Amino acid sequence: MDFDLVRLLNSDSFDSFWYWSIIAVTWSRATHFLLGAGMHDVRDALRNGGGDMDDLEMLIHINARKFTNAVERYGVVLSAIVMFFIATIATLGFKFEIELMQACTLLFVGLLCGSLVSLRFAQRVVDQKLRGKALCKAFNKYRTIKQFVGMGFIFLTSFYAAFYIVIVRGI
Repeated sequence: MDFDLVRLLNSDSFDSFWYWSIIAVTWSRATHFLLGAGMHDVRDALRNGGGDMDDLEMLIHINARKFTNAVERYGVVLSAIVMFFIATIATLGFKFEIELMQACTLLFVGLLCGSLVSLRFAQRVVDQKLRGKALCKAFNKYRTIKQFVGMGFIFLTSFYAAFYIVIVRGI
């Protein structure tokens, strides 16, 4: 048996059940726990107040500070590595027409945009020192925006997949 690397890399990603499962699970996880807090934590804090609100505030503020400090400390190097990685897979996907790399590019660019939304929210939490109901309201808005980013990239990926399958492959 010969090992065919091109055939392995050029697997039919957009036709694959596993690719769409990965897309669904990835975006579900990316929009569930935001800065370490889930929607159930926000609901409990709004409903019960007191200790639950204190826990939510502390949890979000700790994670927001960690995230913004990491970006301030390692942001240039991290962004260079991420952009090199995305440029590499985009080049492999769109210049050399490797379908798996095209699929990965669409996923990673979407996750990058979602991370930028998270960074913006974390910076807002740190700068404005949001507390109480203002924090919950900002968190809900942040979660909604991140879900719209996810939905937008899922639609973009599905439209590109349909284009690729029908036009490029000619099916």
